[in-house]
Amino acid sequence: MKYISDESGRRVVELTQRNLLVLLAKLDDPLSSQALIDGEGRILVRAIENEARPDDATARARLSEGVVELTRSDIETLLAALSHPGQDATLVRGGSEIVVRAVENTEHYRDRPPGRVWMPSSGQEL
Repeated sequence: MKYISDESGRRVVELTQRNLLVLLAKLDDPLSSQALIDGEGRILVRAIENEARPDDATARARLSEGVVELTRSDIETLLAALSHPGQDATLVRGGSEIVVRAVENTEHYRDRPPGRVWMPSSGQEL
């Protein structure tokens, strides 16, 4: 995961295919925090079930605290877009305050290994 700014200065969270698959796995792990945090601790992406989607005001408030929430459907939509080149692989959250962009694993892991992810229920590292 990367937390960057785009050309217009808008905040962007880039999630790799691996990040998105991990978030789905975390949704199914009852002991998991169901979240990933960027390497510098600036933004946390939390996976939530579809029925827990916050309204825009709540999403903006959570974003001001450094939290972006993605539903299971959001994550599945981003993964599907990666499977179809040319399809838009972005979502806008918190009003229009942040863009969530899906990217191929090679975009982030060319020059570094992926971060460690712990799954508490299974006791495994992904």
